[in-house]
Amino acid sequence: SGVLMAVVGYARRRRRAAASCEATRACAIDQSCGCGPTMQDRAAAVGCTLPPEDMSGRGDEFRRLFERGLVRREVTGTLAVWTFTWTPELERDARALAAMEQECCSFWRFNLRRRGDELRWEATVPDERVEAITMLDSIAASAMTSSSRA
Repeated sequence: SGVLMAVVGYARRRRRAAASCEATRACAIDQSCGCGPTMQDRAAAVGCTLPPEDMSGRGDEFRRLFERGLVRREVTGTLAVWTFTWTPELERDARALAAMEQECCSFWRFNLRRRGDELRWEATVPDERVEAITMLDSIAASAMTSSSRA
């Protein structure tokens, strides 16, 4: 009976998580909510050619970069602007990551500019690729939340 109770409890938690995801339209990149398509499915749907086995690692690279210095995020349709506290290392790593991302997702347009002690990263996609902005910005939002708790 203990196993049955555990299974029922697990099923209830999964249903609540799925309902929450539907209500907020936020299906976690890491699939912690258990709803929606996987990151690999979503990336393939927008035209990313990164091999599926490399997707998780790429997401982690973005998450680590965002955690290192992201102070503000703004998204309007097909434009995302992420503002970081500037360091030479962060700028170097952001530029390298942007270049790698464009190799598998040539539809991205990235513009990175330093202004004083800030690095502004503008990312744009064509209208039909707006899901790519949503996916990448969800990593930024998650990283900001986790780094603000630290």
